[in-house]
Amino acid sequence: MGTEEKEAARFQFLPKLREIAKDGNQELKNMEKIGQELGFDLDVTQRIEDILVAEGLIKYDQYCRRISLKDDDREIAHSANPRAVWENNDETVLALFDHGKLKAELEKWAIKNNCCISWGDPRSPDLIAIPSFVLIIDRHFLDNESWDLYLEFSNDYDGNGVEYWQTKPCIIIDDIRDMELPRFNQVMLFDMEFDESIQWIIRAVDMAKKMLKLRKVPEL
Repeated sequence: MGTEEKEAARFQFLPKLREIAKDGNQELKNMEKIGQELGFDLDVTQRIEDILVAEGLIKYDQYCRRISLKDDDREIAHSANPRAVWENNDETVLALFDHGKLKAELEKWAIKNNCCISWGDPRSPDLIAIPSFVLIIDRHFLDNESWDLYLEFSNDYDGNGVEYWQTKPCIIIDDIRDMELPRFNQVMLFDMEFDESIQWIIRAVDMAKKMLKLRKVPEL
């Protein structure tokens, strides 16, 4: 299934879930069967589920595997996906920004490359709590406490070597130049005044994904 088909599939699935919620039936639906009714196999259904969770359009209780809509806590279905959504940081982009054009391009890239986007809460410890292979951050979007906590966590060094998560790429998309930066991360700063910045950011995310694969190739 190509990129355009996955985008279409995602927006077929969400109205179906809203229809189920509006019906008010107390019986939990099976996400796999919902996918089958819409013409999707299990792999595609699981992928759509991950994308909807990553975009914050549905909520997923990873312990009970229950699904609810983002604005309604009532559980409407149980998941076809037996794993935690954020179990694999190799698939997750952590995003904390509010930029419509960049969001649209990042979503296209994520669908094409089978990755998830976690839209972090700027008032929470998501910067250090959600596993990811790359961060995209607008510090205007964060409160100072969240950024300070991230710096404290990422700059921690006990002399025994730096962990991978302390070196992963951190893409900053704001115009602030007088704030402290992470000590070990690969930091990239982009000025969003220029339209070209969006494509450079997408390329940087793509390179981060490719570099992650290279790190995992065993030596001969």
